[in-house]
Parts: sequence; C-alpha cells; structure tokens
Amino acid sequence: MIIRKFNPDKGLYFFETRYLQADFHAHPAAELLVSEEKPFCILGESGMSYETYFAVIPRNVIHGVQASDDCFKLMLVENQEEFVFSFLNARGNLTGNEDGFFLFYPDRPICLADLYDLLTGLSGKGNLDQRVVRVMDLFHSCSMEYPEFISEVKRVSHLSDGRIAHLFKREIGVSLKKYLLWVKLKKAISLLLEEKEGILNALLESGFYDQAHFSNSFRRFLGVKPSFGYNSRIVQVFTGSK
Repeated sequence: MIIRKFNPDKGLYFFETRYLQADFHAHPAAELLVSEEKPFCILGESGMSYETYFAVIPRNVIHGVQASDDCFKLMLVENQEEFVFSFLNARGNLTGNEDGFFLFYPDRPICLADLYDLLTGLSGKGNLDQRVVRVMDLFHSCSMEYPEFISEVKRVSHLSDGRIAHLFKREIGVSLKKYLLWVKLKKAISLLLEEKEGILNALLESGFYDQAHFSNSFRRFLGVKPSFGYNSRIVQVFTGSK
C-alpha cells in the first residue's frame, strides 16, 4: 500500500494499493473505497460479503476488505462525513445494508483524488458540538496519558468527566480513551513519514510504549500490519529494510 497523502490537520488520508486483505476493524473516520478495474469485497459482521466497485463505510462500522490485482484507492475522512454523503447522494445511488455500510452506484465516474482536494478546501469539523470540537483540539495539542488528559478535558469543557464522556461518545461514536489511541497512532505515522525522528523516538513521542503497542494499535484501527505501508519508514521498523 502506498500512503499518498496523510493530513491529520484536515482529517484526510489517501492510500493506493493493488492488493488488500484487511481483517475486521473500525476507525473514527468514514472510509471511501474505489476500484478502477474489477470489483472487490467488503465483509460485514453479519457474515455477509458484498461485491462492489465503490463502497462507503461510516465511521466506527466494523468491516473487512478483500481486494486483489486491481487499481484500488482508499480514503479516510474524519471531519466531513455528512458532506461526503451529501456529495455522493447528488451524484448517484447509495444503497445501505444490514452491516451498516453503503454500496455506491455513481451516475458518472468520480475521482477520489479530486474529492480529496475538495475536502481539503473545507474548514471546520462539520456539525459537531463546539464543546466536542474544543476537546478534539486538545487531543491534537497534548501528549498526556489518559488520567492527565481527562483532567485537562474537564478544565477546558467545564463539564464533569461523565458528561463530557457521554457527549463525546454521542458525537464521535467512540470513547475518549479509544480516540486518544487513534490520535497517538496518527501522530506516530506522521512522524515516521516525515523521517525527522528515530523510529523508537517517534513511537515514544506519540505515546506508545514499544513497537508491539504501535503494531497492535495499527492493526486494530486499519486492519493491516504497519509494514503494509511500504513507502514509509514504518516498513523499516517491521521488516528490517534499509
């Protein structure tokens, strides 16, 4: 897999590959998957397998992916899920299923790279509650562990830990603790891609205890091993390549 673009500030991530076998996973970002040559399969928790050329996975929906011998593109969208659904609905037919994701049948071809550029030009975090927005900004400006982080969240939001936890889960779909791990993962990947830090320093700076902690988190959120991102220093950690 080639990591084409990785933009945590905008919450946008773009990948390309010709082969993908992703285990069941979920992430706090909507996912768009597009094949240019042949259909691929999305696997649902129900045991159903859906063959398609274009799929949209809402954030936090558990799924697996099987694609091979194809020009396959994948984009994660954190902050503009509502805009994405509106954009696609105006350009084709979105068909939902019991597993919580959608197969898309466009009226005309849609270039995922062009949609990425369009989303990059948007500002804000959609229609999120502003208290949640302040908490999300805090996520990206600190490297604290959860106990210290939740104390800072209470100070910024002026809400009890129980109230802000409920509000965050309602708006984002995952717990504060799980989202903190997601933020750490994105930070580690960014540092590894920039190649400005030693591998161990990058992981420690991002809040991971060791390589195993990072690898397990990577697979939990993305369904593949870190070494699958072969154009980055991530591969050097797990294959020993130079």
